[in-house]
Amino acid sequence: MEEADAPVARDQHGRPVPDGTQGPGEGREAGFRTWGKSKDHRDDLPQVVIGMAVTRTGVPLRVWCWPGNTGDSALIRQVKDDMRDWSLSRVTWVAGRGFTSAENRRYLRKGGNHYIIGERLRSGSAEADAALSRQGRYQEVAANLRVKEVRIAEDERFVICHNPEGAERDAAIRARMIAQLKELIDGTDALPKDKRAELRGVISTKPG
Repeated sequence: MEEADAPVARDQHGRPVPDGTQGPGEGREAGFRTWGKSKDHRDDLPQVVIGMAVTRTGVPLRVWCWPGNTGDSALIRQVKDDMRDWSLSRVTWVAGRGFTSAENRRYLRKGGNHYIIGERLRSGSAEADAALSRQGRYQEVAANLRVKEVRIAEDERFVICHNPEGAERDAAIRARMIAQLKELIDGTDALPKDKRAELRGVISTKPG
């Protein structure tokens, strides 16, 4: 097993700083190669986090590197600041649901910029719930895709995408999982409390 780097004091952007120069609540100690959430499911290896800005055709313009335990969510704000002085006529930020915090959305709108963020509408966020509560007519854009646009604020809109085929598939999976769960718990009311707790633990480890 590879070893992580020794921790050093870093600022809020992950850059090393001399000891004692951090402000209250700022920065942390971390090695550059260190343990973090591995998206490749390699928790046995230390890692680094790499970001890259590219042109529309994929030509790299700038690269960022952060300690391996740096959370994704706040990085987009640093990248936006670092690109502030570039001569870009229009910027549209595209991100996944890990970046959907209200703070990130406000930050990405600064300077007249725009963003597109993917989010599961069943995520339970207040914005997603507001979007789902709005009325509107779907438009068919493909055999397996229909969309409708709803505004939840003057400067925020959702484009709700619905896949009828996917919805049928998900419903069948849910029905099968419910049937399996019912089979697992059938008659367990008669079990002792510790046995029910043991079964609950087993069930909690199952996917879904």
